Amino acid sequence: MHEGDQDVLNVAVEGDTVAYSLWDPATGGYDLWVRKGQAAPVNLTPQEGVFSRAPTMRDGRIAYVKLYLREGPRRMLIATRDLASGQETELPAPPARPGGGRRGHGARPLDDGGHLPGTRSR
Repeated sequence: MHEGDQDVLNVAVEGDTVAYSLWDPATGGYDLWVRKGQAAPVNLTPQEGVFSRAPTMRDGRIAYVKLYLREGPRRMLIATRDLASGQETELPAPPARPGGGRRGHGARPLDDGGHLPGTRSR
């Protein structure tokens, strides 16, 4: 799938499709790559200043955290993309929690793992 000395962060698999965030030393951030079967990997975030993390896949769709860090104010969104059509939708990051705390995404997943056979968080 990938061979090299760049850091791979987060991997998601569905069927013969693999998605992963790959460090790009030229830009100083992670790009989101997708590879289906034996086809060449495709960079879904090649734009300057756009980075990605935490891909997940289900039913031919990928969701991931998309970061805009270079132009204008820093923005973090949740992006979803239909892998067959290429149509992408961006959702705003969640607002800050009442009473303060960190804005946006926490480090803990909200899913209890019930979508994976035989697994469930405790």
